[in-house]
Amino acid sequence: AAGMTAHVEAAKVQEQGCAALWNVSMRAGNEAKVADCTGIEAIVEGMKAHKKSCGVQEHGCGALWSLSWESTVRQRRIAMAGGIEVIVKGMKAHQRSCGVQEQGCRALGDLSCHDGNIARVG
Repeated sequence: AAGMTAHVEAAKVQEQGCAALWNVSMRAGNEAKVADCTGIEAIVEGMKAHKKSCGVQEHGCGALWSLSWESTVRQRRIAMAGGIEVIVKGMKAHQRSCGVQEQGCRALGDLSCHDGNIARVG
C-alpha cells in the first residue's frame, strides 16, 4: 500500500497494487493485515485517481470485495473511505467491461450486508 500511496499518479502502479492487495487478501487472515496497513484507503485513492483505467477499476473492485467479505468492521471502513461511491463511479465509467461489472457487483453485494451501508449502495 505504501508504493501505491507514493505513486498515486502512476496508473500501472495502482493497477498492479490493487491486484496484489486483492491476491493477498484472498488468503484467510490477511484481510485484516491489508486493512491495517491502509490498504483500503490506498485502493480507493487509486481508483479515484484513475477513473478511466479499466484495470485499476476491476482490480480495485475485486480487492474491495475481498476485503469486505464477512467483516462489518471492514465494510464500514470501506464505506467511510468513499469505497461505495468509487465502485459505483467505476461501474458507470466501464459499463462494457465484464470484469469491472462483476467485481463491482460482488463488492457492492457484500458492502450492502452492513446496515449502515444500504442507503449508500442504493
